[in-house]
Amino acid sequence: MFDLELLTGILLIIILMFLSAFFAAIESSFFSLDYLKIKRLKNKGNKTAGLVEKIRSNPKSLVITFLIGNELVNITASAVMSKVVIDKFGAEYLFIGVLIMTVLILTFGEISPKTIGSYYPEKYAFFAVRPFYVFYIAVTPFRFIFMKFSEYILKKLGLELPIESHKLSVEDILSIITVGAEKHIFTYEEKEFIEATLQLHQTHVSEIMTPRRDIFALPVGLTILEALDRLKDTEFSRIPVYKENLDNIVGILYVKDIILAKLEGKNDSIDNYIKKCIFIPEFTNLLKLLKRFEKERIHLAIVIDEYGTVVGLITLQDILEYIVGELPEENDNGDFYIKQIDNLTWEVSGKLDVETLQEEIGILLPEDYDFDTVAGFILYILQRLPEEDEEIVYKNFKLKIKKMDRNRVIAVIIKKLEKENQEANQEVNNA
Repeated sequence: MFDLELLTGILLIIILMFLSAFFAAIESSFFSLDYLKIKRLKNKGNKTAGLVEKIRSNPKSLVITFLIGNELVNITASAVMSKVVIDKFGAEYLFIGVLIMTVLILTFGEISPKTIGSYYPEKYAFFAVRPFYVFYIAVTPFRFIFMKFSEYILKKLGLELPIESHKLSVEDILSIITVGAEKHIFTYEEKEFIEATLQLHQTHVSEIMTPRRDIFALPVGLTILEALDRLKDTEFSRIPVYKENLDNIVGILYVKDIILAKLEGKNDSIDNYIKKCIFIPEFTNLLKLLKRFEKERIHLAIVIDEYGTVVGLITLQDILEYIVGELPEENDNGDFYIKQIDNLTWEVSGKLDVETLQEEIGILLPEDYDFDTVAGFILYILQRLPEEDEEIVYKNFKLKIKKMDRNRVIAVIIKKLEKENQEANQEVNNA
């Protein structure tokens, strides 16, 4: 005879086992995901990846939701099994029902689905995240109650939880970067760059500075021509100036200032062009110094010891070389060229110094400029990185970016505009 009550009970247990498997598999998949990949997919506009990241951003709430779902269906399934066994076979067979239910939950509600979820985390998480999110929202009030109740119990037991922090330590990030490099998510160069950047706060200026014995400096009182004569065999653009000895540095001389003064026919004392300099302790970390360089818009600092004695010098380029590796020097052959194509057109290196640009081509630079190279000049105009083949009109010149190497301006075509072209470009720019 057809037993509707027994059939209903069995059907309900099967449904509950499917739900138990659903919660177990999504729990396993969520904690097995490659979150760097999920982040990239989200940034490319994948809405499912965005939903996964949103749910995963609160691990505590996520774990409690998994527990609520799992316990709810497993306890309900056990209760249904107990009722079916007692009603059909009697209470003395209840232990058999418990045994069967234990095997079913372990096999089909825990072990098998969690194995599937861990083997195919992305595929299953993306498949199940939307229905799970509905449940996640639906149990929000219950989750809140359970969280507060558990916190209250722990507090009474003297086990008050610390304030939750989602900040990763530097060590955590370095571990992620190492794994990323092993999985070829990052190149070796990118890994080295990120590691060096993260370790700026642990590195002292004394570790990378130019030591005192190698400092090139000028005494006060020199004329412009005398200073330029001493500078002709150097590649430096900023020079410390001292009075009597190196422990009494009075400021920094910007070479571009005295070159411009010479072009104007001046030959006065370099003392008139000295700018302020900063002094930093040798145990200042690079991150702190980098922030100070940015804040005060300077590129050089004098390093002193605890007694105030000058022990070295450090520049912005020193810090950048620590991060990205050795940068080409300003006197590298072939890197600082200027080549005339016709009467109105030149090709120049991105590393060409702007004083040469101004002298050879006649571009008038802003009075308050704080850049040294053609690349810096372009960044100053755009206030962003240029793109290859991008054209820029500056006063009566058109600059075209001929070649870029990632973030570096390699070559620029500069064309002097004739009056008609200049007016046409101004109209376009004003449109």
